[in-house]
Amino acid sequence: LARVTPQSQTTSDDDAVVVLDAKHIGALTDEESKVQKLLDLAGSKGVIHAVKVARSLKDYYALDRMHDELAGKLYQGLLEKGLIAKE
Repeated sequence: LARVTPQSQTTSDDDAVVVLDAKHIGALTDEESKVQKLLDLAGSKGVIHAVKVARSLKDYYALDRMHDELAGKLYQGLLEKGLIAKE
């Protein structure tokens, strides 16, 4: 993430939103619900924000699942646009 977003662009307001989102998602007991909420966050607030939230949860299963889902969607999108060929 440091390569994508320079440290100068993060603010304490961003950190407060991450904490608030993590609190809401952390209250969920179902892992699938957590993953879906993280994916929703990635769509609405960006992948970087969703990763920060997932990391702050310290729920590495949810972080890994979110990564798998996003990678799969990216791969499928690239295939559909013809930017890559299926192996």
